[in-house]
Amino acid sequence: MATYSYEAVNQAGQAIKGVLAAANRQEAIGYLLSHHLTPMVIEEVGGSRPAFWVRPFERFTAIDRIVMMRNLGATVQAGVNLTESLDILVADATKQTARAILLDAKTNVQNGLPLSTTFQRYHRYFPPIYVGMLRAAEASGQLAQTLDELAQYSEKIHLINHRIKSALSYPVLLLAGTLGVVVLLLTFVLPRITKAFYQANVELPAMTKVLLVISTAVTKYPLLDVLGLAVIVWLVIQFRRPGRRFLIRLISILPVARELMKKLALVRFSRSLGSMLRSGVSITEAVQLAGQAVGNETYQRVLDQAAERVANGVPLSQTLKEHPKLFPRFFSSLVAAGEKSGTTEEVLRSFSEFYDAEIDTTIKDLTTFLEPALLLFMGAVVGIVALSILLPIYQFIGSFT
Repeated sequence: MATYSYEAVNQAGQAIKGVLAAANRQEAIGYLLSHHLTPMVIEEVGGSRPAFWVRPFERFTAIDRIVMMRNLGATVQAGVNLTESLDILVADATKQTARAILLDAKTNVQNGLPLSTTFQRYHRYFPPIYVGMLRAAEASGQLAQTLDELAQYSEKIHLINHRIKSALSYPVLLLAGTLGVVVLLLTFVLPRITKAFYQANVELPAMTKVLLVISTAVTKYPLLDVLGLAVIVWLVIQFRRPGRRFLIRLISILPVARELMKKLALVRFSRSLGSMLRSGVSITEAVQLAGQAVGNETYQRVLDQAAERVANGVPLSQTLKEHPKLFPRFFSSLVAAGEKSGTTEEVLRSFSEFYDAEIDTTIKDLTTFLEPALLLFMGAVVGIVALSILLPIYQFIGSFT
């Protein structure tokens, strides 16, 4: 007799957790089903956990997630049962991580557990929106359509992220080039020149002395460099979330960047909410999960409050109208019209597609502003370092005149 911990959903849709004793996993599932409970997660106490890291350096990317959803949806849509569909995908899997997820999903399905159970266990790779949409699909019998909807949703979000990364690649390259030039001047050029100046008894300017201290610390104390780098990495890990909030506030100072972040949040929210509503997710859960998908804590906090108010019968548009800085009047009015006509999903889809083009325009405006600003910054940094090298040279030459 083994002990199993479980998470299940009763007929009222409430989540229930507990522990039971059974001879095996099948008996535990049968016990829950006989008590009108739908099992979501069943784990043997002390049993093995899913293998999240099959290969240390293998990445399960957004593209892998899109391909998995699209292929699984296509096979189910073609009339292949879920177990055979997973078998087909396992045979075609090129990454060990994807293969492990699919094999685990197949085992769970064969044991009578829903597909969403696997995605819930592998939360490292699948956001909560996947679990919510799949649970609704399994309840409504629209699994194939929901898998295709998830693939489309993931693809749209991936394209938006890709456009942003592509737009920022050139500014990042400029910053990396600036850092490389500064490191070269500090580690190779400045120490050799200052050595000659000391031998000639040339008084170094204050600017040169400051940079020389930095240069000495970088070149003569490699252990200190490693320690400093380790401290920086530790600080980044420890204060990742506060640091991210600070960075968002810092970027928000720029009007163009602030507008881009707002449009990104609105597109992610409208697309996530629309996809979940089309898949049959309840409005309360959909609003809460869409808030998590936005990736902005300010929006998430407001949407969590909105979900609570929606559960109490308050229209979603009412809460959105109370936050005009986050949700423009145009957006909240569209949502209100969709609620009245029962076409909220279509309204959200149209809005997200319209704002996709707006995001492209805003990204172009942002890069148009950033490129000359970064060039000026690069010129100023390199100019300061070069000036600290040239000033002693001029003083040295002047001593002979």
